[in-house]
Amino acid sequence: MDSSSESKTVAIQRTISDELGELQGIIALFQRLLETPDGIVGLHPLGPVNIDKARMGTAQACGRLKAALMEFQKNTVASWEQLASKDPQGQSEAVGGARRAAVAAAELVEMRRIAETVQTDVRQSQKRVFEAAGAALAQTLQQEWPAGLAGRLRASAGRLGLACYTDEQAGAATVTLAGRDLVIDVDVGAAASAVGVKVSFVSEMAHDARLDGLLQRRLAACDVCGFESLAAEMASLDRLARAQAAANVVHNTFAVAATLAELQRQELSALEGDVARLLSVGSGLALPFARHVGASTVYHLPATLCHGLSADQWTALNEGHAAAADMLRDCQWLDFAWEPSVQRHWFLAPDAAQHWAAAEHAGEAKLHPGIAGLQVRFVEPPTEDQASGGAWAPYALVARVDPPLAACAQTVRALMKVTAYGGIDGKPIPDDAPRLLEDAPTLENLLLGDAADAPQIRAWTISRVPLRHVRDVLAVVPLLRRQAAFNELLSSSAGADATPAVRVQTVAADPFRIDVCMAVSGCPTVGAVLRISESSGAVLAWPLAALGVATDASDVLTALAAADIALLVPSAAHAALSAAADTSRSIPLTMQWLAAQS
Repeated sequence: MDSSSESKTVAIQRTISDELGELQGIIALFQRLLETPDGIVGLHPLGPVNIDKARMGTAQACGRLKAALMEFQKNTVASWEQLASKDPQGQSEAVGGARRAAVAAAELVEMRRIAETVQTDVRQSQKRVFEAAGAALAQTLQQEWPAGLAGRLRASAGRLGLACYTDEQAGAATVTLAGRDLVIDVDVGAAASAVGVKVSFVSEMAHDARLDGLLQRRLAACDVCGFESLAAEMASLDRLARAQAAANVVHNTFAVAATLAELQRQELSALEGDVARLLSVGSGLALPFARHVGASTVYHLPATLCHGLSADQWTALNEGHAAAADMLRDCQWLDFAWEPSVQRHWFLAPDAAQHWAAAEHAGEAKLHPGIAGLQVRFVEPPTEDQASGGAWAPYALVARVDPPLAACAQTVRALMKVTAYGGIDGKPIPDDAPRLLEDAPTLENLLLGDAADAPQIRAWTISRVPLRHVRDVLAVVPLLRRQAAFNELLSSSAGADATPAVRVQTVAADPFRIDVCMAVSGCPTVGAVLRISESSGAVLAWPLAALGVATDASDVLTALAAADIALLVPSAAHAALSAAADTSRSIPLTMQWLAAQS
């Protein structure tokens, strides 16, 4: 390449960053418009928040960015590929290519940073817009009830590709949204409190009153956006059932929910009804049709919520009441749904079984990984050449992680192994998987932001986990729970209880360990190693004395890092300190407790 080609390359790179910066500016301006002193957002095509203009501007900026990236690929990446495919003609050409590659690599790192910021801004803007639009729509519906709701439902049916029928009577109406196998009947009374919903599919087995209740609560709260989101899920399921008729995806959707509920029943029976222990060693708290059309599971509760629940609320969780979903909205959830897959998966036949949990003495018994003595059995899929009542289809069951979970490479690798059954496309999973770029974010930066000090742990963000079989939940949930517990513990060092006296240090070789110390005025320094248990996600703790570290050490964190790791065994953990750390899951509060005991 000549000098003119090099200058052209740099110009294209600047254009990409410029386009990213412009897109970020559009979103930032939109966010400022949403931030009003009274908290009320005025949504209107002509202002003060012009959504149409923001949408058009964003689309145009994304178009220009796409064009710039295509130009970059055409004029720069292709040239590098040609250069790599032949021997350099001279030392100068090789040096020039390396210099251009270094310049472009630095530019790509900056582009990645800006792109991640843009994604965060977009999610925040979407949330604000949806909340504002929902509030404005609810107010309008209350003023125009019931005609306003009936009209909105008719419009929703058209957007979702569903037929709509209306039976209007004095002061009330029945609106029916119908697909091929799906029917949603909405009885609109004289007031929001008098609304009723009934969902049915062709199969009588494919019905759950909790789904009716979920839709009814959305409409009773005038949350039409929430109702439409659920109706869109059902319409998508109806279309999938039509496209993959042999797979009986509707029946299998309800079967997955029934399976997780049955698994939870067996776990609670073995745990004598202890929901708190279920959340520590079980497959999670199953709440089917509590927040979406299908199975949902709570796999981790924050400590503040655990200790804030009353006895009645724990009873409600045990019995799976609908109100449980509202109490646990800020917890870590898994929502189960179907997604297209390259590999084919087996689906239960409608007349074969109501769930994947096998009857007693049927299927191979396997020990539960977290509950001693409990054996679980599942329906095993046949091979594709075997005759069976089910069907194979290119769709997989996916556990969607909400909110997305920041995770270390060890967690990601373990998830790959337990869900891929030893390999992907016939190839074993590499020991160094997943491979991360050097500019990838760290777990400390994602959780602590600017407060992160000497970050050590490279991170991925997990938003979905494809499953081969429903039983994979037994292996997946403990991995996610352990990571969520570590994230909660580490985040506490920069939370509301944070104090400059507390210092923390993570360990790259052990991504579930945190070394902690706190200087106390007039008293010896206190410190400990905190580690998340692999089996239960509980916090284990070893104080300085147990590790042979003196309280007057000049640098306690350095001394902890040099301590013998053979001492960090669960049997040697300090029981009282571990209980205090696990109860609070707060580093500052744990150090305060330790200082009080000194």
